[in-house]
Amino acid sequence: MINTCLQPTNGTLYRYGGEEFIVLFPQTDEETAYTHAEAIRKEVERVKLIEENTSNVTISIGINSTIPNDVGATKQFIQAADDALYQAKKSGRNYVQVFHK
Repeated sequence: MINTCLQPTNGTLYRYGGEEFIVLFPQTDEETAYTHAEAIRKEVERVKLIEENTSNVTISIGINSTIPNDVGATKQFIQAADDALYQAKKSGRNYVQVFHK
């Protein structure tokens, strides 16, 4: 489902941990990444778990936008996106949060 949202973009999906994924959008600014993330969130929200269509699936998304230039910076980059993800969860879930320094 997420891969379907990525088809018109230059994004690549990776599993990161048990219930987390990373989507990388190379050469994409923060605003465009947010637009892509919202499209993913809305597509996931349309999924119904129960046949009677009463239970929605939701997703929380954290965004970080930068160009990591070494391994240490890459780890910090991922940590910042993870921090934004947890802020999105604290905001009520089913939310996209951009990391701000």
